[in-house]
Amino acid sequence: MEPIKAAGTAIDQIVILLFRILSMKLFLITGLPRSRTFWFSQYFNQLSHVFCGHQLLNGCYSEKSFLSKLKKEGKKNNFIGDSDSMLPFLDFKKIPDEIPVLVIERDFEEVIFSMLEAGLTIDNLNYKVLKELNERIKKIKGLRIIFDVINDELEEIHSHLLPQVPFDQEIANEFIDTNLSRNKATQISTITYHRIVAPKLN
Repeated sequence: MEPIKAAGTAIDQIVILLFRILSMKLFLITGLPRSRTFWFSQYFNQLSHVFCGHQLLNGCYSEKSFLSKLKKEGKKNNFIGDSDSMLPFLDFKKIPDEIPVLVIERDFEEVIFSMLEAGLTIDNLNYKVLKELNERIKKIKGLRIIFDVINDELEEIHSHLLPQVPFDQEIANEFIDTNLSRNKATQISTITYHRIVAPKLN
């Protein structure tokens, strides 16, 4: 076996092991931009002993560095999650089935319109990344919820991702009435783009 390939295999095994170590407390949320990923991070963050990041993969140079971020938060919280449009660029084959995943489904053209309406710029590279994300999202296994019915399905979403934490309808209603969104585009860091995203673009 070639040394580089052997090293890659060893790193893959470390990533799989880290996912398994975190599997009892980890949950993941993904969807295209403008699919309420920021809203979900804030909703879960307000729960006791729960940390849910937003776009934690951005700024990482590998899957291992992403998991190290999560592991650090896991030392301070009973449950940890990431609500992140970039997650489809992970190799989901390495993620154990017991880790709950929420996939938010939103029409691609509707996402583009929403981004433009919010004043966000979409150049050729961003469009290519969005198209690749859209294709990868279709292949991810998990609870799939259509964007337009998120509010109606919040209890199911909560129970799927955090069955150990009781759902509170009163708290849920407060967040449903709160319009939390970010109208500033999250720029993909240079290292994340070159090390994680670019190799997976067609």
